[in-house]
Amino acid sequence: IMPPLRPLTFVLKYFLAARVLNEPYSGGVGSFMLQMMILSFLQHREREAIYYKTPLAQNLGTMLIDFLVLYSTDFNYFT
Repeated sequence: IMPPLRPLTFVLKYFLAARVLNEPYSGGVGSFMLQMMILSFLQHREREAIYYKTPLAQNLGTMLIDFLVLYSTDFNYFT
């Protein structure tokens, strides 16, 4: 259904594990939450592409950077 889901999950799980941010009981991001974040990001990308009528880039590197930008600066955590 979503081909980029699996590779993005692997890369981000490794990224979090390398920084000891993958343990939910200590304030990190667990596997289920990470997959839901990635799924939400991919759905958000598709909605934006349809709304703005722009083609989606299927480059995993670009998607990884866009994911990190979304959840670091663009996401509104207060609503």
